[in-house]
Amino acid sequence: MQPMPEIAHYYLLIDDINWSIIKHHHCNPDGTWKRGRMIVETSPGNYQVWIHTSNAMSIDSKRYWLKLLCSDPGADPNNRWGRCPGFRNRKAKHRSSEGGYPLAKLIWVDWKYQVKVPRIKSDQKSEKIICRSDYYFGDNSSADLSYAIALFRRGN
Repeated sequence: MQPMPEIAHYYLLIDDINWSIIKHHHCNPDGTWKRGRMIVETSPGNYQVWIHTSNAMSIDSKRYWLKLLCSDPGADPNNRWGRCPGFRNRKAKHRSSEGGYPLAKLIWVDWKYQVKVPRIKSDQKSEKIICRSDYYFGDNSSADLSYAIALFRRGN
C-alpha cells in the first residue's frame, strides 16, 4: 500500500525496523504511542512505521530522516510501498514449515494528528562519506545490496 500521489509527500515510511527502535523513536517516555503514526508488524520482529506529517517533505528530506530513524538503507522513499495489515508477507524467508506465511498486523494507528517534522538546514544535508559497514547488520548479502543501492542513489 502507499498514499495517493497527490498526498504522498505528507507520509514518511520507515521500513524494516525492530521493536527497540520502535520504542526509542515512536513511543513517549510513559509508554504511550506518539501521535500521527501507523505501526505495522510486517513479519515476526520486523516493523514499518508510517508518519503522517503536517508539512510536505521532499525525497531528499525523507532520505535524511529515514537514516536518522534507522530505516532499512536499501528502502528508498521514492515510490515506496508498505505492507498492508491483514495480508500475508509472502517472502520465502518467512514461510513456515507448514507452508504458511505470517499476516501483517496493525499495532497502532493515529491519523487524527499530524507530526511537524523539522526542516533540514542546508548544513545537515551535506553528504558524508559512506562505507559498507554503515549497512552491515549481521547479513553480508543484505549489506552488499544496501551499500550498492546507496552508492547508486548518490551517483557513485
